[in-house]
Amino acid sequence: MKVLHIISGGDSGGAKTHMFAMLDRMRLYADVTVLCLMRGEFYEEILSRPVRTLLFEQKRRADLSVCGHVVELVKNEGFDIVNAHGARANFIAAIVKKRLCVPVVTTIHSDPRLDFDDPYKKIVFGGLNALALRRIDYRIAVSDAFRDMMISRGFSPNNTAVVYNGLEFGGAGPTMTRAEFMKKYGVPDEEGAVYVGIVARLDHVKGVDVFLRAAAKVLEKRQNVRFAVIGSGNERAALDALCRELGITDRVHFLGFVREVYDFYAMIDINVMSSRSESFPYALLEGANAAKPTICSAVGGIPKLIVDGETGFLFPSEDHDALAEKLIAMIDDKALRDRLGAELRRRASEKFSNDALARAYIANYERFIKYYKSPKRNDIVLAGYYGYGNAGDELLLHSIVDALRRRDGDVRITVLSAKPKETRLAVGADSVRRFDPTAIWRLYGRSSLLVLGGGNLAQNVTSRKSLEYYMTLVDIAKKRGMRAAMLANGIGPLTSDAAEKRAAKSLRRLDLATLRDRDSFDCFARLAPDVPRMLCADALFLTEPAAAKRKCGFVVSVRPWERVKPDFVDEVAEACSRFCRTYGKSGVILAMQPEIDGGICADVARRARERGADVEAAIPTTPDDARSIIAGADFALGMRLHCLICAAVSGVRCAGIAYDPKVSAFAEAVGAPCVDIADVTADSVEAAVADAMAKEPPDAASMRKSVSDAADAVLMLLKK
Repeated sequence: MKVLHIISGGDSGGAKTHMFAMLDRMRLYADVTVLCLMRGEFYEEILSRPVRTLLFEQKRRADLSVCGHVVELVKNEGFDIVNAHGARANFIAAIVKKRLCVPVVTTIHSDPRLDFDDPYKKIVFGGLNALALRRIDYRIAVSDAFRDMMISRGFSPNNTAVVYNGLEFGGAGPTMTRAEFMKKYGVPDEEGAVYVGIVARLDHVKGVDVFLRAAAKVLEKRQNVRFAVIGSGNERAALDALCRELGITDRVHFLGFVREVYDFYAMIDINVMSSRSESFPYALLEGANAAKPTICSAVGGIPKLIVDGETGFLFPSEDHDALAEKLIAMIDDKALRDRLGAELRRRASEKFSNDALARAYIANYERFIKYYKSPKRNDIVLAGYYGYGNAGDELLLHSIVDALRRRDGDVRITVLSAKPKETRLAVGADSVRRFDPTAIWRLYGRSSLLVLGGGNLAQNVTSRKSLEYYMTLVDIAKKRGMRAAMLANGIGPLTSDAAEKRAAKSLRRLDLATLRDRDSFDCFARLAPDVPRMLCADALFLTEPAAAKRKCGFVVSVRPWERVKPDFVDEVAEACSRFCRTYGKSGVILAMQPEIDGGICADVARRARERGADVEAAIPTTPDDARSIIAGADFALGMRLHCLICAAVSGVRCAGIAYDPKVSAFAEAVGAPCVDIADVTADSVEAAVADAMAKEPPDAASMRKSVSDAADAVLMLLKK
């Protein structure tokens, strides 16, 4: 593979370090050329490295004469891909993109909106960069946070990858003794003092002021501490003034620009990063290489490496009080510092080496080249009840997307959603509005396979319009030349001959149906006998068991339903109070779809507490939050199907309240007791739970295998 990197040539800081780290290893896997557009720090330093480097020098930013030379270079030398870095390179790459006839990628090293401090440059150069980024098709972000940032600004998730910074661990080290370094930079060598350091550009975004305010708080309680700052920038005078205001000038040392960064790390006892915004900073990896215990603001990609209490400490951005508390904990405990520093280095060297960085780049280049050459711009259109805030259906979406990507890391998925922006961020896949016929028509034209993912979509109980919607999606997909499949779907209830006839018309056009229960399988066989079909478990079994967020005795999930008896809430509340007495445990009344279930769950919890029960109503903040709450319970009583499924996936005993045949069908499939909605009393529910507690938990492994086979079969349709 021949790769051309375009960069301004004047870059310094993280972008330069990222490039050097990546190029040192990438040249072992690809034929690499670097093209600089000006003479500067980056250009002068790369000339001493074993990487082919060219200079097409711009006389000024508006000099576009280099564009023709770039096109000529790419075509004459047969480069397979072009990777731009930074605003200047992005602008040139965007102009010549169509003439290159190869994929063009840009690496997002920072927030493009924060690249220029000068108001004029921010408007002019920042604006030009924003336009250039829209023209470039593929992006590589250096952190998940930067990837999410680009997605939130309307860039395609399918065409945006993440490659974290890397470092060559073990090679670098101090070049002088600690005493020599301290003497050179004028830092007092105070016996018994703990030295706290920060490596940062002296700009607002790096939060050095937060570091200094925390230092002042620490010095109010601990006198044996000195603080050191290395770095230069336009805020130096303001930071000096802040030190005077805080009265800490004699305990804070500004060292300026320091080349011997590992000598600095050898001097300090604690490393701090207090940035307001970050990608995945090299200072973090350099500190990890030196095994320095580290405290960071929880921004950008930092939490990928710093796990609070395990590999360091995290604090909320700009919260200097929280930073001060973490600092005091480390200052007072050398054994803690040693443990956190060693664990940080171990994890960093395993996950964030230069070789891992280069190989990740190559893998993404191969994927983008494949996309560029593909006649289709999308592979799978995924349809379901997504974007409505139902925790179960959002969990289904996550499960299906993750499972398909585990099987094919290159698969491009676009989700039909009621809230496309939220869906794009939640699952990192493209999304269009589910009721936008023009967008769906265009999407179908550039896609290969429609997947109806999870749920009972072919039914008319919730709405006749729902059946018509999903069946029309199938009809249009077939007209547009796509294949179509069901993945772990249920069928029905279909309450009339007309509904069955309408469903059968479209279901017979499917290429494959995988059904999540025996009743649905038999119904489908009757409606569409010639379509290949498989019996499998629910799509939630594609996920691994959730980690328990907290321990509780039981979880109860109820929802409003037109056929519940007037005393339904009182009966469930009485059952909850009995659970607390019988099992001696607390309970959670969980609203799986908060906007619909929140009211009735709150009522059950309130009335149960009136009976002396230790229960609380809970609204999950994310779909995973719901899973983890259920995973921590001894048993679950679910009216919502996905409450039961989450319990079964995590090996939690469960009992159902059947308001719909899908609930009783699932309960039967996993051998769980179930009470019909018309028969709910405190006695009947208590008996069902007692029955569940006497049984073994559901066999999640075999169910996971069945739906995994179904996902494999659906993906095979892309290869036909």
